[in-house]
Amino acid sequence: LKTRRPLHAMLEQTRAQGYALRSKDVRPVSNTLAVPVFENGHVMASIGLTWFSSAMDTDAAVSTYLPRMQQAARDIESRLNAMGVGASPAASRVAAKGLRRKSRAGLRKRAAGSPDDTADT
Repeated sequence: LKTRRPLHAMLEQTRAQGYALRSKDVRPVSNTLAVPVFENGHVMASIGLTWFSSAMDTDAAVSTYLPRMQQAARDIESRLNAMGVGASPAASRVAAKGLRRKSRAGLRKRAAGSPDDTADT
């Protein structure tokens, strides 16, 4: 993506539908359907299903598997909540800031000529 606009549009569509489909441009021979797993109102993980395009069309996959995947996500969410697993929203924001800092530091290292295979610390 060259700008954020397509990303924001894709995120809005995903929020509205409650699931995401991988673009056919990524890998034309297969498709992927994904549903979010929430914890404290934030996406903690996702459940994905990938299939060969020749085996099933997207509409059939969505109608067959989406309800099962959404139920599995709800089951995981309730078990996580019952166990008290996961970070609070404040902790998630702090962790996200740390990841952004590491990403920027890694970009600076690569721009300065450090090898690409060095870990971002």
